[in-house]
Amino acid sequence: MNKTALITGASSGLGREFAWICAESGYDLVITARNLANLNALKSEIEAKFGVRVFVIGADLAKSQSVEQICKFCKENDLKIDILINNAGFGDHDEFSKCDIKKQNEMIAVNITSLLNLTHYFLNLMLNNGGGKILNIASAASLTAGPKMSVYYASKAFVRNFSVALAEELREKNISVTAFCPGPVATNFGERANVKNAKIFARSDDANAVAKRAFEAMQKGKTLVYDGRFMWLANLLTRLVPSTFSAKVTGYLNG
Repeated sequence: MNKTALITGASSGLGREFAWICAESGYDLVITARNLANLNALKSEIEAKFGVRVFVIGADLAKSQSVEQICKFCKENDLKIDILINNAGFGDHDEFSKCDIKKQNEMIAVNITSLLNLTHYFLNLMLNNGGGKILNIASAASLTAGPKMSVYYASKAFVRNFSVALAEELREKNISVTAFCPGPVATNFGERANVKNAKIFARSDDANAVAKRAFEAMQKGKTLVYDGRFMWLANLLTRLVPSTFSAKVTGYLNG
């Protein structure tokens, strides 16, 4: 029997690429996102090409019942999740005082709360089953405060720090946790966040290439990976300069 990977935000972007990569590696899939039509099309394509099983769950992780829905589906279908890829997430661009606060709370629900709850549920099953791998998609945004995208940047800092702490807790328990922090990626993120014309998105990495590097890092059990052009330099600079200066530069790049 194949191992199974659960991927959130799988209808487009990095999530879609993860689905193809996992299927090519022989994993059955549980894919979830809001766009059910895209998920079903992806299911048909992957099953036809690789012959693996693909289970589809239409779910909006901004809604509290969605995590319960996903967990219940896996339990009812007797699906043992060997890999959990917490990929779903979105951003928003505006000064905080002018932003839609409902959207900011939905962002926290998707980027943080759903990740937290899915990880807790499936981690405990992995502990009972003797092992597993968790891949949490953070961001270059996790390195600094981000004016005009303040909640998004803060949410990704949570993902990074939570993942690193959890990896340390699980070091002797045959479960790896990887926080993968890419720079700008060529997905629909910028359009959805209303920030696609910002200077920070002037150069974006190919989504398939980024997903492959993330998958490889997870398989190797790496804990914290900064990926993309000049990310090593960005990491160094944010450690050397005052956080207030870093925020000024980030605010300029966010436009």
